Amino acid sequence: MKHIPVTLIVAVKNEEKRLKEFLPSVAAQSFYPAEMIVSDGGSSDGTWAYLINFKGQAPFPVKLLQLFGANIAKSRNEAIGTAKYPVVAITDASCVLDKAWLREITAPFELPEIEVVSGRYIPEANTALQQCTAALTISESPYFTKFLPSGRSVAFTKAAWRKAGGYPQWLNYGEDTYFDLALRKHGCTFVLAPEAVVYWEQRKSIGDLWSQFWCCARGDGQADAFPNSYRYIISIWACMLLSVLGGIFFRPWLLPFIAVVFILISVCLAKRKLPSAGIRVWRWAPVILLVVKTAQTMGFILGTAERVTYCKAPGE
Repeated sequence: MKHIPVTLIVAVKNEEKRLKEFLPSVAAQSFYPAEMIVSDGGSSDGTWAYLINFKGQAPFPVKLLQLFGANIAKSRNEAIGTAKYPVVAITDASCVLDKAWLREITAPFELPEIEVVSGRYIPEANTALQQCTAALTISESPYFTKFLPSGRSVAFTKAAWRKAGGYPQWLNYGEDTYFDLALRKHGCTFVLAPEAVVYWEQRKSIGDLWSQFWCCARGDGQADAFPNSYRYIISIWACMLLSVLGGIFFRPWLLPFIAVVFILISVCLAKRKLPSAGIRVWRWAPVILLVVKTAQTMGFILGTAERVTYCKAPGE
């Protein structure tokens, strides 16, 4: 099978530790990119030196861009704008690529009508916290018609990128979701490449987990993405908060009952998704759900307020 030439795009910032696993997985691909462009948003660690070293050893051309102060959307746009080839593949330095990833995610472009290829990402979960997080927060399958590929595993034509207006540089979070929605809005043809897999390590701490979901929800609020889903989350959390406040002021004896019900629901959900796991994993379920849903609620409310006051409206 003959593959068309492709430009591999990666945006980085302070990724020195992750590059030690990511870059070898790029060099180990069964199909090399015609060129690789890495844009650095202004790293203050050893990222730039690590990239220069990789450039000198890579078995394919590597171009490095330094864009001090650029967010991930601007970094990607600048790299895509300088790409020599009509198809670009996007991934993230926080991942490890399967050896066949680039070959599989570019193969569908042999058909001229294909404009966007969605790849898969599989969670890497070594600790109990990571295993429970993956089970409770990641969709079990991308095989549904409206799957929106993450910037961890996607490829598209430069023509489609231009049609969608590029990544939204006014968004610091959730830029890949907004870009996907713009591609769909402009009628771009999507296909799924199920064998195009990257491995994505889950957050290692509760603080990192909060930051991940708070940032994503804030970006969705700024972009007015998935408002109905967030309204549902907010309404559930509002009911829970009112129940707790009602218990505190009127029926304190109800508080233990409310807590037990929440814990049981959380554990049952975790057991359903991880039936072979034990209490070491399930015990994280109440904490994860509380942290994730609270972060999503607060992040989306803040993002919505920011959109109303200063953000660009979706579609403009």
